[in-house]
Amino acid sequence: PNADSHLSGKRYLGFYGNVDLTAPFGTTGTLLLDPELLRIVDGAAGTGSLDGTLNPGGIINFGDGGADENVTVGQINATGTTADIDLNAGQINFENSTDITLGVNNSISFTADSVAAGGGAGTISNPGAFSFSINTSGTGTISFDAESSLNLAGVTLNSADAVSLASGGTAVLGDISAASLNVTAGGNIAHASGLNAISVIGGTTLTADGAAISATLDSATNDFGSVTLAGISGGSFASVSVRDLSALTIGGDATALFARADGGILTFNGGSYGTLNGQSSLGMAQTGALTVSGVATFTASTNAIAAAFTTASNDFASVTLASSGGGSFSNASFVDANALSVGGNATALTADAGGALTFTGGTYGSLSGVSGGDITQSGALDVSGTTNLTSDATAITAARSYGADEP
Repeated sequence: PNADSHLSGKRYLGFYGNVDLTAPFGTTGTLLLDPELLRIVDGAAGTGSLDGTLNPGGIINFGDGGADENVTVGQINATGTTADIDLNAGQINFENSTDITLGVNNSISFTADSVAAGGGAGTISNPGAFSFSINTSGTGTISFDAESSLNLAGVTLNSADAVSLASGGTAVLGDISAASLNVTAGGNIAHASGLNAISVIGGTTLTADGAAISATLDSATNDFGSVTLAGISGGSFASVSVRDLSALTIGGDATALFARADGGILTFNGGSYGTLNGQSSLGMAQTGALTVSGVATFTASTNAIAAAFTTASNDFASVTLASSGGGSFSNASFVDANALSVGGNATALTADAGGALTFTGGTYGSLSGVSGGDITQSGALDVSGTTNLTSDATAITAARSYGADEP
């Protein structure tokens, strides 16, 4: 059994002091607070109007608190040394600058639901733009669930385990350090401007809930393991921008995706897109099929890199190779189940299309094209070395390609 305790009041509830929530032969309980407006404030334990409700295990209905209540960071930290913390209200405002830190393996969650509480705005926010952190360790997790909107600008979340963020509307993220990250939102997802980084060792899942939304996580100091885009209740991503200081693996569907890996290989693990932009300084690859109905632009930055997009079920409409900051493509390979148009510069370009193959122009050391249909060009080709073109159709139409030593 748990060392559970349940305190409730018709409208207001106050408790002053500390509670030992451990159980000699059971598990630690859970703490719940449920007013209409809950303000997290600085202060010593026992000085907040709802400090006494920090007792594990019991569930207090949303209407049990007053219209405007507060709980101190001092009490949260004191109770959180031996218990999980679960704060529920119609609206939660952070008005503290003191860090929140729980004991090892203890978790903390925040839920704002105006309907369940009978009042409040259904928001979780930091209206004073205070700068502080919420910290768990061991298996302790951090979770937020806001009915209307979530704004954690200025709030740093540190967890050795999972961080979960949910919002019925927009979700503004502060800095995050976690083993895994899940963000579900009915509105746009963004990392607050002027902050540092989101660092996630494992997987990050971004989920669009019930609407076409955007996600912008493009800080230069972000460090993701992998990013997955998902949709529920008819939700989808209109545009997504993700940047990583090292390697990045990303997949899932979006109307427009921009993915950038500044210090490692950029890997696409599959998805469908209207437009696709990828940029990397060390190389590009794929682990799942890509469908791009518009233009796919791949940019080599800083270094000479290789790009291999050779999954047989790929379906590109048009591929463009580009460069930035002195980067170039040493080798670029594309396989398409259907027709393919490809262009841009590379030392070696290989293109294999199940349908017609069109070269839109570029400069190459060597060029190889295989097509299940006609092979044509729509731009000038300059190939200094060998050109090999193989077509299952009868037409191969290309202007002469001049080597570097030819007149």
